[in-house]
Amino acid sequence: MTNVLSDTNWNEEWIRAQQLRKHADNASFWDDRSKNFGSKEKPSDYSRCFLEYANLLPGESVLDMGCGNGALAIPLAQAGHSVVACDFSQGMLDALARGLEKEGIDTVDIHRFAWDDDWQKEGIAKKSVDVCFASRSMAANDMGACIKKLSETARRKVCITLSTGASPRSDEAMLRELGIPLPAGRDFWYALNILIQMGIRPELRYINSARHDSYDSEDEAFENLSKMIYDLEAYIGKDEVSSGLVRLREWLKNELIPNPYLGTSSVEPTNKTSYEPDKALMLRKARVVSWAFISWDV
Repeated sequence: MTNVLSDTNWNEEWIRAQQLRKHADNASFWDDRSKNFGSKEKPSDYSRCFLEYANLLPGESVLDMGCGNGALAIPLAQAGHSVVACDFSQGMLDALARGLEKEGIDTVDIHRFAWDDDWQKEGIAKKSVDVCFASRSMAANDMGACIKKLSETARRKVCITLSTGASPRSDEAMLRELGIPLPAGRDFWYALNILIQMGIRPELRYINSARHDSYDSEDEAFENLSKMIYDLEAYIGKDEVSSGLVRLREWLKNELIPNPYLGTSSVEPTNKTSYEPDKALMLRKARVVSWAFISWDV
């Protein structure tokens, strides 16, 4: 009798799932997004929680793969950790450099390369850091290869986060309200099963945060949120995408409200819910974003 859980090659299943995704992550996508990223005065609730769960020892060195604009690299450097910050997006690395300059930090070692590159040729030797991070950055075709690289590079521990279903790019609650069928799939399920099949015993915790997405206009909100629907075309078909977009327009008429925080000087979360003070409109209900924090000893 076949045991689906243990007999399935979960890395091969992950690779097949990536082939169905509408838009694979690439450097140009994140270069474009980096134009709207600025360095924040203080770490976000997500960053604080990630670092709390990581539980670094004093003075440990960290490789931050997919570092983005420095949400983790900057507070790590401020806390006295040696940081190797890596990303495939030059735009994001430029945003990181601006943030480091603003904070007067010159101790972060910045590298530009991707998951699929030869890390050793890029100057990242095996067992060269104490801990490896991959925060919301495991969007690679071969997860097993990524896990192997992280484990080979770290001397003590690896910490990653993956979507539990709801993420900034895919809001399950909103899609359900729009009557759009969702494909079964949780990125962190694959990671856990792949790790176990590799003989690794992962630990699992969750990071949840709420955010009021804000926009300058209804058209901007539609353009932003419609990407979630377009990304599902391979699963639901063009007809369902078209009808879903019509329902999204109607949904926004009820769910967009004037931003009560417009013009305020503070950007600190209110009741653990983040908001933007410079946009005219925002969604009535906060979008709850959930991440699985997975770690293992090496």
